[in-house]
Amino acid sequence: MKNKKIIIIVMVLILMFVITGCSGESKAISKTEEFLQPQLKSPSSAKFPSNSDYEVTEISDNIYRVIGYVDSQNGFGAMVRTHFVSEVQIIGNITVLKDIEVIE
Repeated sequence: MKNKKIIIIVMVLILMFVITGCSGESKAISKTEEFLQPQLKSPSSAKFPSNSDYEVTEISDNIYRVIGYVDSQNGFGAMVRTHFVSEVQIIGNITVLKDIEVIE
């Protein structure tokens, strides 16, 4: 019985760590997508990957580097893949895109 309680407590702590650890990454990805989509030739055609396909690194306290791609139509209607790197800072409830570089 005692072991079950310890296991449950450990599982809850791990779950809390995973949830809070991912929230900054998710916010950084969302802010990047939010900024990048309107810049595309055909914003409505944008297809971003799932969050697990991004490479997100916390480079310092609450500053994240997001590396990813988006598939969208170019001016001729063909689907093209655009790679990008962004830097996002999270200050409380505010998420700020500090920099973005589109890699052609």
